[in-house]
Amino acid sequence: MKPYYSIEDFLSDELFIYWRLYPSKELDRFWDEFITKNDHLKTPFEKAIEEFESINNLPAAKFETKTLRELKEIERINTISLIGEKQINGENQISGVNHATEDKITWEHQVSEKNQASGKNQFSGKNQVSIDNQKSKKAKPKIIYYITSAAAVALIALITTLYFADIKKSESEPEVASIGEVMPDNSVQLYSGNRVMALDNNSALKISGKDKTALIEDADSDHEMLLDNVSNRLVVPYGHRSSILLSDGSMVYLNSGTTIEFPTEFDNDKREISVSGEIFIEVEKDEKKPFIIRTPKSIITVHGTSFNLSSYADEMSESVVLLEGSVEIENSGSSLLLKPNQKAEFAEGKILCKNIDVSEYISWMKGYLELNNIPLTDLLMKISRYYNVKFRFSNEMDLSVHRCMGKLFLSDNLDDVLDAFTNLTHLSYKKESDSMIYINDLNIEPMKRLIE
Repeated sequence: MKPYYSIEDFLSDELFIYWRLYPSKELDRFWDEFITKNDHLKTPFEKAIEEFESINNLPAAKFETKTLRELKEIERINTISLIGEKQINGENQISGVNHATEDKITWEHQVSEKNQASGKNQFSGKNQVSIDNQKSKKAKPKIIYYITSAAAVALIALITTLYFADIKKSESEPEVASIGEVMPDNSVQLYSGNRVMALDNNSALKISGKDKTALIEDADSDHEMLLDNVSNRLVVPYGHRSSILLSDGSMVYLNSGTTIEFPTEFDNDKREISVSGEIFIEVEKDEKKPFIIRTPKSIITVHGTSFNLSSYADEMSESVVLLEGSVEIENSGSSLLLKPNQKAEFAEGKILCKNIDVSEYISWMKGYLELNNIPLTDLLMKISRYYNVKFRFSNEMDLSVHRCMGKLFLSDNLDDVLDAFTNLTHLSYKKESDSMIYINDLNIEPMKRLIE
């Protein structure tokens, strides 16, 4: 048996592979004794078993093709025949496919010696026929063994190829993370009853409760849409923005990836809307009719105020940043009264409150992002939603631990934004498509604008 030094040595050994494919008491005992005598090889031996089982369980390694199923069946049946023949010849050795060439030569040599000793070539007639039959019977295992060896080689080649291919793949293809989700490039949609209207980007809506209409101001023209008496829905996909003046005079600015549900006309005792995404709202003051906003995570009650709300369904947390006035926030049985220049954040059933500079959170309405020690992953998510693109990068970069400061102007030209992004972060980028961008070459050295 050849010497073993590594996992690869075991995985390229015929007897080891045969044992893992067709375990038996004989082979179990053989390998137990082998490891007992070679204790220093125990670790690579055990790891080789783990690697073999992981490869053997892969869909590609199930050996379910017709050819490989036939090879395995030939291997199983004919090796039994070979074991029987070796026992007849008085051999006392492990029956397997390890060192197939050496076993074949040994067996042929033994047969040759027996033939010479018995003087089979001197017989003729009836005895000759008898001897020929015996020779035919003895020749059969030889052919079987050739087939068995060929099957073993095929199986070994496949197993070892899969193993080394897996190693090569893991070395050449590092895990890739992604940020953002590319959504269908749909327009802004206004739904009311059975009616739906497609709107341009940055369209402005004015709701008239009295006339039951929505006046829509696009870049090129103005037009009206009749509204349902009960509820309406405005959907702003990634890559788009919009605004809506509600029937009570409250102004709502909708960022990318936001949906708002609102009535054509509010009730007499309260004003209520539902929001998923990010908005900045200026609530018209009315002490008799509180303004209520329902989000996937909380209920917000306001009495004449301006604040930014971020509540995306794909994020674990939600935040409210108050510019002026006051808001009461309820979340999972807890409540909080927020004051101006404060931020409330809900996560894992808790409400956290802190003082902040509100300009960072409302700058998106003015066409830029103000960055104050923001994680790069958060910045990429904002850009992803704003332009409807997806970012990919190697996990080795660990962008979540890096932060940046500065201003990023949200130009209509994405390339301009990405160029500015590289100046802020010292990252580089490659556009794999119009909607897929690969980020790489993170410079870990101290940078003027990058805080670690």
